[in-house]
Amino acid sequence: LVDLGPSSDDDALAKAFRAFWGDRAELRRFKDGRICESIVWDAIPAHKRHHIPALALEYTVKRNLDAAEDVDWSCNLLDAALRGKDGTGQEEGSTESSAKTLVQSLDRLSKRMKELKDLPLKVVNVQ
Repeated sequence: LVDLGPSSDDDALAKAFRAFWGDRAELRRFKDGRICESIVWDAIPAHKRHHIPALALEYTVKRNLDAAEDVDWSCNLLDAALRGKDGTGQEEGSTESSAKTLVQSLDRLSKRMKELKDLPLKVVNVQ
């Protein structure tokens, strides 16, 4: 997975991107010919991709804020559900099937919450 940054043509933005991301930033050429600053998340296994936003936040906070020591995040609370019954993420053949089941459960919960009538405010979105 790759997060795209600014084009290499924009020196000011590219320099700011590199200053913000430090050694995580790299210049990459893409199939369509674009050359952009980017962040590559290739060491993250598929069943832990939901950690990427937290890892990005933790990296940038520790890099850019002097007072930051530890960053606590809760996306790892999903790990047990994504791993499946055997603990490897391979329930029903793949990690994707576990993630699909989790998303389907969230969709059902979202639908039920939106249908609740006895709330003072209507639920319009669940994330």
